[in-house]
Amino acid sequence: MADKNYVKALRRAKAKKAFYSSLIAFVPIGFMLFILNVSLIAPNVPWSLFPILGFIVILVIQRLMMFKRPQKTIFSDDYLEYQTEKEMRLIEFEDDMDDLEAEKLQLKNLELHPLSRKDNELV
Repeated sequence: MADKNYVKALRRAKAKKAFYSSLIAFVPIGFMLFILNVSLIAPNVPWSLFPILGFIVILVIQRLMMFKRPQKTIFSDDYLEYQTEKEMRLIEFEDDMDDLEAEKLQLKNLELHPLSRKDNELV
């Protein structure tokens, strides 16, 4: 189980690193494109907005992918293993619930009655 958690943690760390690397690259490049657009090349046409907006869309998608939980589909290689583990957990839960219901029934069937005065007296 620890290996699966390590793999998940590593995958998340890599996704965060990629996002922040892209963000760090985006800020100076976007700023340079904007300065070039406004001062030197065609100040009347806002052409720098197109690559900047494209980069923003990529960053948003990358950020959303950081929180995306991978889904297991029937086309995944480990789908059968995943579903088997899921069913095993469900069966164990059902067994635990059955045991709990049996204990409740046993306690209910015991129904301890209060002692009457006759039962309390010593003969």
